[in-house]
Amino acid sequence: MTAIWRRVRLLPALLMGAVLLAPSPAVAQDQDDDAGEQPAVGAQWAVEPSGPDGPGLRPSFAYNLEPGQVIQDVVAISNLTDEPIEFEIYAKDAYNTPRDAAFALDADEETSTGVATWITFGQPAGSPPSEDGVLRYTLAGRTRVDVPFQISVPEDAEPGDHAGGIIATNASPIPGLDSDGVNIQLRQRVAARVYVRVDGPVTSALRVDQVETDTSMPIVPWLTGRGDATITYTITNVGNVRLDPLASVEVTGLLGRTLRTFPTRELPELLPGASVVVTESWSGLPPIEPLNVEISVETAGGEVSVTRSHGVFVWSWAAVVLLALVAAWLGYRLWRRRHPRRARRAAPAQVATSGLPTTVARGDDADTSSGHDGADAEDAAPAEAGAPTSGAP
Repeated sequence: MTAIWRRVRLLPALLMGAVLLAPSPAVAQDQDDDAGEQPAVGAQWAVEPSGPDGPGLRPSFAYNLEPGQVIQDVVAISNLTDEPIEFEIYAKDAYNTPRDAAFALDADEETSTGVATWITFGQPAGSPPSEDGVLRYTLAGRTRVDVPFQISVPEDAEPGDHAGGIIATNASPIPGLDSDGVNIQLRQRVAARVYVRVDGPVTSALRVDQVETDTSMPIVPWLTGRGDATITYTITNVGNVRLDPLASVEVTGLLGRTLRTFPTRELPELLPGASVVVTESWSGLPPIEPLNVEISVETAGGEVSVTRSHGVFVWSWAAVVLLALVAAWLGYRLWRRRHPRRARRAAPAQVATSGLPTTVARGDDADTSSGHDGADAEDAAPAEAGAPTSGAP
């Protein structure tokens, strides 16, 4: 009986262990082998920094300048086709796209107010004067032209990084096909990046905010599969220099045990004031458990590091019902321990108060009782003897 009781007492612990420590099922992950469709019309010209030794020696234009400083440089435009192309050459400010923080330039219909306004173009031989900051030039097939330009930093330019690009686009649309095979007219923009760091106080800083965890849990996770989670957070460059952040996420559960560690992400370069939204997906949530999501972001050089924690409690109906049953069982056992049955409490009390045997003695006990009575009779005999008696005459 004792062995059975010990096994019963182990039942709550075993049930709790099954809820919290059940292993996650293996999840097959599909990999996309398709590299993606090739564009219908590829780039037919190139834009890159140039110099006395020609293009190809610099990936982009990058300068460290002081307010009021002026510098001259050369950009190479190469026609990679066999036909002449009329180009429009101009500058635009850069930004990071909201979706994936890709490097992008202002649209043609947008007015740039930053580093693009600091750039002016010279006239290559045979080109007409530029109008509204746009240089027009017709380039023969399989040839290159070096276009001089000048950067004039304003006296009141803010310290830090300023980004833009020098664009060459076709003045006349080129016939092409979209992804659905429909005929369209294309104006392609090919650009070389321009980075200008203005001398002065610089700040390197990142911020992690808007952390959210969306979960989806089946009613009975042990039968239908574990739940899924999507972790979303935003990284913002709150300094005044461009940064290349690295982000990692770790999820811990009860007692600090590690449940999932996501691979470190190399995120796109963030310009000052730009943000990127990062999303991590996870299949295999525990049925019920408090989780802590820790997000760590640092730059490639380690000069900036920031950590953000986010708590979330995941649960399933089956786990809640099971824990409720366990809690009810434990409560009932505790109540029985503190409130034993009245019958068990009353029996000892009756024996203590009566002081008399509860059974009638028989046999020898009866004789002893009779002897006891005889002794009492003898004690009473002298009193009777002292009384007057009548004798024989």
